[in-house]
Amino acid sequence: MSINELWAHVPDIILTAKLVSALATAGWAVGRLGQRVRRGKSADRTTSTSDRP
Repeated sequence: MSINELWAHVPDIILTAKLVSALATAGWAVGRLGQRVRRGKSADRTTSTSDRP
């Protein structure tokens, strides 16, 4: 491969890297949100059961 051919692929490489990092960030955010929701639901369940006489 010549230097010119490599330069032609640089935008593709950058775009792919940005896409991968965006997907990774989104996946991490969704995972964090899912953990929080799950934790909140389990907390709600324990409080509602303990509130009952």
